[in-house]
Amino acid sequence: MNSTKFMNSKIYRIFDYIFRLVLLNFLIFITALSLYLFLPESIPNWIKDTLSYMQMGLFFFPSLVATFDVIKQYEENKSTAIFRPFFQSLKKHYKISFLMGIGILIISLLLTNSITVFLQQFQNGLINVIGFFLTVSVILVLLFCLVHLPLVLVYFRGLRLIDYGKLSLIWAFRDFVLTLMMVVIVVFVLVTDFVFPYFLAFFGISLPIYLLVKMTFKSYAIYSEKHKGV
Repeated sequence: MNSTKFMNSKIYRIFDYIFRLVLLNFLIFITALSLYLFLPESIPNWIKDTLSYMQMGLFFFPSLVATFDVIKQYEENKSTAIFRPFFQSLKKHYKISFLMGIGILIISLLLTNSITVFLQQFQNGLINVIGFFLTVSVILVLLFCLVHLPLVLVYFRGLRLIDYGKLSLIWAFRDFVLTLMMVVIVVFVLVTDFVFPYFLAFFGISLPIYLLVKMTFKSYAIYSEKHKGV
């Protein structure tokens, strides 16, 4: 078989894309989780845990956003590379995605504390029951927003933090059926990651990102192009 013909074939493009997703998955682990994975066992656990949490706090959410951006470039046929676009995207989106990640962490801690308190006091009055269900509702809305947040960050640049939050909320309910499908995919993959660690190692992060970008590509691309410069 002619090598040029094979490289232009559909089967080659599929396997090439799979290979890129595997490498992007590894890049997320290396960038955000490498200290936890590779620090020697001789290091005391408290030091290892502290350094690992610091690395995750600094790079995990920015690495996710960078991966969204790289896969978006693939879908736009702007790139087929892996390493250079990833680190360029990480640098380009780092500040805003880091700040958003800190905000998500703080809100998550507050909501976790709130739901724990209301659950413990569930039988001690109607106000605790109402507080519990209100907190659960806020968590669900936050989850709907979170599946859109990285997409909003890579499609709309130069906005304020609060504007990214508002846009995520708008997109979450703009096509609620699509948002529900996105949440189901993320939850399903998280469960699969937990049950099959090897899946997590190779596809557990990059595959759901690819699916989310693919599902929303047309709507985000059309809207961002229409409102470019506005």
